[in-house]
This record gives sequence, C-alpha cells and structure tokens, in this order.
Amino acid sequence: MATPSITPTDGKNNELIPQGKEAIDKEPITKLSDENPNKIIPFDMDDLRKCQEEDQTIQEIKKNIKNKKHYFIENGILFRRQQLPLSPVPYVPDGRIRADILKIYHDTPGNGAHFGRDKTTRKIQERYYWP
Repeated sequence: MATPSITPTDGKNNELIPQGKEAIDKEPITKLSDENPNKIIPFDMDDLRKCQEEDQTIQEIKKNIKNKKHYFIENGILFRRQQLPLSPVPYVPDGRIRADILKIYHDTPGNGAHFGRDKTTRKIQERYYWP
C-alpha cells in the first residue's frame, strides 16, 4: 500500500489520503471533524479530572470553592467562569495537557495555526483557563 500523505481538499480540512498506483481507494484515513473543525480536544474529561486531582493549586481552590466566585466544580472538574458571552472553561493544570493544547492550536489550521500569537491566544482562552 502507498504511503499516506496530507492532501489539501476543499480548503476546510486536510485529509490523509493514500497516493500513487497502489492506492486502493481515495477515501480519507482520518480527518478533522466535519461537524466542528474548530473544536479539537486533545484529551478527554476523565484525563483532565485525573490531572486536576494531582495539581496542588487546583486542590486548594476546590477546598475553598465557597469563597471562589469565579470557580465551580462540575462532574469533579474545576471550571472558571468568564465574562459573558463566553462560556465557563475548564481549568487546565500545568503539564502535558497544557502542552498538548498549545501544540494543537499552533499546528492545526482550524484552531488558529500561524494566525499570530494574539489570535491563537484568544482562541485558547475562549476554551480553556490557566493562570
């Protein structure tokens, strides 16, 4: 089988499509979500919950949640309220998940790749929080 390569399609998403004579069909092997290409989550909420449980700062906030008007806990995950019209966002502890988010937003066109520091930062801040 031919080695897959990234092939631009309609300008919205890139699809991994086998190329060359050996390619049996031209169907994508994988691609960004057609439903919402701007929302790529590099982790699941259980993963985030586990990382939050290991973070000392987050544990302190959770212990004093009644005194923290900008925070709330939902399904064991700490969220931060933002100014309207923005939705609350999960608090992302320092570490792997934060690094994954930065990489995804830097490298993925649908998430602001190479649109500049300010636009990429704004997109991240609309979906996640960290101090």
